[in-house]
Amino acid sequence: MQFIIDNSQFSNKKQKAKTRALKLLSTGQAKTKIQKILYNQFYRAVCIVALFLMALVFIPSGNQFAYAEMTDAEYNQQINNLNAQKNTANNNLGIKKLEDKSLTGEVAKFDNQIYTIQSQINSTQSQIDSINSQIADANKKISEAEASIKIKKESLNEYLRVMYEDSNVSTIELIAASDSFSDFVDKTEYNLTMQEKIKRIVSEVKTLKKELEAKKTELSKNGQEIEKLKSQQVAQRQGLDGQRASKNRLLQNTKGEEKEYKKQLANLQKEIDSVDAAYTLAKSNGASAATSYTGGVSTGGGNTGQNYLSWPSSGGVYQEWGWTDLANSCFYKYNGACTIHNGLDISTGNSGNPINAAADGTVYDTGYGYSGGWGNWVAIRHSGSLNGLVTFYAHLSGVSVSPGQVVTRGQKIGNEGSTGISIDDAVHLHFSVYTSFTVYNSYGYHGPEYNGTANPRSFLR
Repeated sequence: MQFIIDNSQFSNKKQKAKTRALKLLSTGQAKTKIQKILYNQFYRAVCIVALFLMALVFIPSGNQFAYAEMTDAEYNQQINNLNAQKNTANNNLGIKKLEDKSLTGEVAKFDNQIYTIQSQINSTQSQIDSINSQIADANKKISEAEASIKIKKESLNEYLRVMYEDSNVSTIELIAASDSFSDFVDKTEYNLTMQEKIKRIVSEVKTLKKELEAKKTELSKNGQEIEKLKSQQVAQRQGLDGQRASKNRLLQNTKGEEKEYKKQLANLQKEIDSVDAAYTLAKSNGASAATSYTGGVSTGGGNTGQNYLSWPSSGGVYQEWGWTDLANSCFYKYNGACTIHNGLDISTGNSGNPINAAADGTVYDTGYGYSGGWGNWVAIRHSGSLNGLVTFYAHLSGVSVSPGQVVTRGQKIGNEGSTGISIDDAVHLHFSVYTSFTVYNSYGYHGPEYNGTANPRSFLR
């Protein structure tokens, strides 16, 4: 919609306002009214500024307000949705990369075909040039032959004239004109020789002319065939140029789509980072004590499994709970002091291997991204004989459950991976059993308290 301003009407209104103002100034009430107007305007301005400053105080910074009331489930759902979009964009990007590779190969194939046909065109043009040269040479020889024929025709005319003159002389006159019989014989033989020469010259002229015309006809025919071949080759070259141009346009479009998907991925990652930072900041002042184990199983260590938990992975254990070699080298620290390795490291060596719930329970919380080195993780609170016990699964490549979800023993909850801090990027599951579990949501960290674990083997079957 367009708004058109009538300048004439605006000028008229402005003039009327000016006239009213002059009338007001001419009265005795002008000063009082002007003071009231200025006072009211000043009062309104002060109120507007005050309201603006109050708004600045109460408006939350960043996205803190948006996420302050968000539950963990809602947060995880939003992150999962964004990750799903990333997966879709990654899949589309992968498809476009394959298309890019295929189209690049096709364009290269057309380039090779164009190179080959152009080489053939160049060869054909060389043949055409050679034939044109031969035709030019033949034309030159024909011209020389025609000049020779002209000379021989003149000689032939002279012979014919002499024979014509001799044909009017009778035999008796020829004998009489001869000095001797021998002279008569010589004149007779001369006439016969002249007749033979005439026949031979006529035959040579006919043969030469026929040969030259045949050669020129053959050269012209060959030239026409090669010109036709060249036309076909040029048409083929033009067709290949068109197909190559079409494929190249598709290739450029595909590269443009690749660029857009990469941009989309970058924007999605920024959005994920923004959501994660805002959510974490909103909860930065809170640490929720989740649960404490109230069962009767000894948690001091050892391999006295009570058959309460099932193994969450089919892999083998390559680092135990407790004072392992890495722990003794002070690899693990808590509040600046060396501490134990608080779980079992279990590995199949296969990224994506299913990780299953060790027992029935409810998903207490999940984490994504770096998470203070835990990577993607899941915490499950168990009830019944395991009342208050929490099992913790870290470094997952993918999470299949969400907070509040009820799970059963053996149900898949994620996939083995190497997210977070994983020594040598080793694919594995870090499995901890907490008898006292606390989750922190402080800025830059969303994960469990390091202490409060027991040896998982005390509960495993």
